[in-house]
Amino acid sequence: LLEMQGHTRTVTAVCFNIDGSQIASSSEDGTIRLWNASTGKFISSLQGHGGSVNHLQFASDGQRLISGSNDRSIKLWDCATGAVLQTFKGHAGSVFSIALSPDGKQVASASSDKTVKLWDVTSGKLSHTLRGHTEAVYSVAFTLDSELLISGGNDHVMIVWDSQNGTDLRKLVGHSGNIVSLSVNHDGTLVASGSSDETIKIWDIESGSCEQTIKGHHLGVTSVQFNHDGT
Repeated sequence: LLEMQGHTRTVTAVCFNIDGSQIASSSEDGTIRLWNASTGKFISSLQGHGGSVNHLQFASDGQRLISGSNDRSIKLWDCATGAVLQTFKGHAGSVFSIALSPDGKQVASASSDKTVKLWDVTSGKLSHTLRGHTEAVYSVAFTLDSELLISGGNDHVMIVWDSQNGTDLRKLVGHSGNIVSLSVNHDGTLVASGSSDETIKIWDIESGSCEQTIKGHHLGVTSVQFNHDGT
């Protein structure tokens, strides 16, 4: 058992890099810390956000990391040097969730300003602002082919978007609480949603139908994740 200590406030998210050699953690203290996954040894601290860092994700190359913050910005980091490669600004509220497309070309961000934004990774420019939610958006997730983006939020609704042109393709309705976590299976046919209504729902992305409702938690579900083979 390894225990990593160093943040001065609540830890908000953790993730492994692609080969499992490093762990990144984000915190309400406004920093990101990198750790050796085998030894638990502290590697470095990424500093630059001006508020709580709410979400983070390694890029597929394992050398870059994306983060979203209460300071309304998204940052792309070089993990080796700690340098900020891009800062994406445009949200009018806190950024609760970010997702890097599997092809590495786009970043999606979900915000308390009720919008989802799509950004070009290379240029740092805003590609699309996706409007459709009526309250804060808490989670975003791409399909493996990077063609679709799913978002969920405080309005109890999930929206499937065409990530290339920003079109609202369909709404997935069925939760009675906030949708705070999403996970797409490996072949991009199903999305799992975790909600404050204490349930997990499995949805067919193409049809928008709810295939299964999983009950058992006695408080809100804060995180969901498919395993690699989607079973």
